[in-house]
Amino acid sequence: MEEFTRYLRDAGVRIELRETTPESTPEEDIKGLKDFDALIGAGGDGTVSSLAYAARTYQKAYPPYPAGTANLIAQNLNLPTDPRELADLFLSGQTVTLDLAELEVDGKVHGFAMLAGLGLDAAMIRDSEHTKDRLGVAAYVASALKQLHPQHAQFKLWSEPKAQDQQASHF
Repeated sequence: MEEFTRYLRDAGVRIELRETTPESTPEEDIKGLKDFDALIGAGGDGTVSSLAYAARTYQKAYPPYPAGTANLIAQNLNLPTDPRELADLFLSGQTVTLDLAELEVDGKVHGFAMLAGLGLDAAMIRDSEHTKDRLGVAAYVASALKQLHPQHAQFKLWSEPKAQDQQASHF
């Protein structure tokens, strides 16, 4: 991130760095966004996704800086991994539209980009948190192997104009 921000500053971009914390909400993290031209979200897919959702009403450029374990959003957008190339892309003004969605769990709405995991996938992500720093992407594989028993889930899917009740089993 240091090299990336240096390139941007050298190009005349004014940057304010903020750090997200487990205690802060994405809405708190982007406070004052209306006073900026863009938001650069540095982190993994969870951070990038939650910041994108929080910033959805601001109509600002939002280039993610891939700094997580898997960085699937950045990969799916074909973003360069080289900090200089990523800075050049940001400075070019090129944009794409990213779809966002919402998932309501126990009355609380969670926004996301690209994917949201339920059941096995959610358990795999949750259980890999404590080993990602040490194992990297292999933490997901190790966690998935622990989840190899079938599970059943009930859920409601809303897609305009109506809702559908669904049931799923997965392994």
